[in-house]
Amino acid sequence: METLVTASLIALIIASLFSAGLNIIKETNTPIKDGLALTFRHHWIGHGVITILIFAVSIGILYPIVGGKKIPAEKLMLWSSALVFISVLMILIFYVVEYLAA
Repeated sequence: METLVTASLIALIIASLFSAGLNIIKETNTPIKDGLALTFRHHWIGHGVITILIFAVSIGILYPIVGGKKIPAEKLMLWSSALVFISVLMILIFYVVEYLAA
């Protein structure tokens, strides 16, 4: 169980950073946004599906890698919280800059 939790928290970090990056890319690259909308009927549906796939695939890849390694839970929680917060900041700063530039 500990291995699954560790792999899941690392996958959360990966998926959060990916999601923040994809959000910024979609807002600055119309063909990507349009491609997601064309493929998934709406760009946010595509965003969600791809992020969930990144999360699930990351767990699958990380589970055997993490197996047997002891990573303190407090350290893992701190890192995952910090990097998810950075993901939120990336999006916030992007939209503030976009708003101020308009």
